[in-house]
Formats: sequence, C-alpha cells, structure tokens
Amino acid sequence: SKQEWRSWLRSRFPGEEKRNQESAEICRHLLSWKGMRAYDGFGAFMPMDHEAQILPVIQMAWVHGITVCLPRVNDDQTMDFCAVKGWDDLVRWQVNRKISLWQPAPELEAVLPERMGFMLIPLEGVDLVGTRLGKGAGYYDRFLQEYEGITIGVALSNQIVSGLLPKAAWDVPLDAVVAASGFSWFSK
Repeated sequence: SKQEWRSWLRSRFPGEEKRNQESAEICRHLLSWKGMRAYDGFGAFMPMDHEAQILPVIQMAWVHGITVCLPRVNDDQTMDFCAVKGWDDLVRWQVNRKISLWQPAPELEAVLPERMGFMLIPLEGVDLVGTRLGKGAGYYDRFLQEYEGITIGVALSNQIVSGLLPKAAWDVPLDAVVAASGFSWFSK
C-alpha cells in the first residue's frame, strides 16, 4: 500500500548530515539549470526536515527578483499558490499537533498556475518512470490536474525507488526529478 511505502521510505532517511550534503548538490543543480532563468516565476515548497532543503534556491530567486510561488492550504482544504517576496509574506500553518509549516499569509492573493513556468514538488518517493508518492492528503494531486507547466520532483537518494510505486488514476507523473546526482527527465 502507499502508506507502507511511505513508512519504508521514511525509515531510510539518511540523517541530517547526508541530507544537507545532498541538498547542497540539488541546489547547485537547480541554480545552474537554464530553466531557472527562462521563466519569470516558479512554484516551490518550504521543506520539512526529512526533505531536501531547497531554501538557498528560494532565497537566491528572491535576491534576483524571480517570482517564487509557494503553496498555501486553505480552510476548505484546497491548495493554491501565492507569490512570496520574502519571509514577511509567510506565516506558520499548524498541520497537526506535531507539524507546522511556513506558508503564504491568508491575505496574499493566489496566482494563476500559468505564472509558474515550472514547479519544484516535494515527495516521499519517486520511481524511475516519474510516479510520485506524496504525503497522502492529495493536495498536489488535485492541483496538478490543472497545471500545464513543468513538474520537477525534488528527491534525496533515499526517496528514489528502483521498482514501481503504486499509482492511482489521479496521480500525475512528474516531468523530471532532481537529486544530488542531477536531473532525470521522464518521457510521457
């Protein structure tokens, strides 16, 4: 089941030091990718502790005036994206008793998906054909149904699966994954 996969993948977390080493390589690949400069804006995410730490990419975009759109979960359990110019545009969202995340403030206006030329997408796991395993709430699955830009999963080495992950009818495959080893592009 997907939940068993999530548990197994989380149990393989390599520790903070290896996560930080891999995150630095992932950021290097992203910052040198030509697509980073080809679009006026992109979607990203505020990473959880067990995910690749992509804050250097977000902060570099802020410095260079590139629009960074971050996800916001609304009261009706929908997810939208808002253009965020810096830390002052963010508030803490209490996901549950144990987890809180940074997300755009409620007063920020949602942006149209077309404003994001590409999206960096968090994941629990990804396989070799671009099937993404998320956290199970379906926020990205629903959002990606309507998104037409480039989707790039951001993966630590422990999140890459050599076999095939379970896939539901609503799962949207990724266009690519970026890991410490570089980009892998999937054909659709």
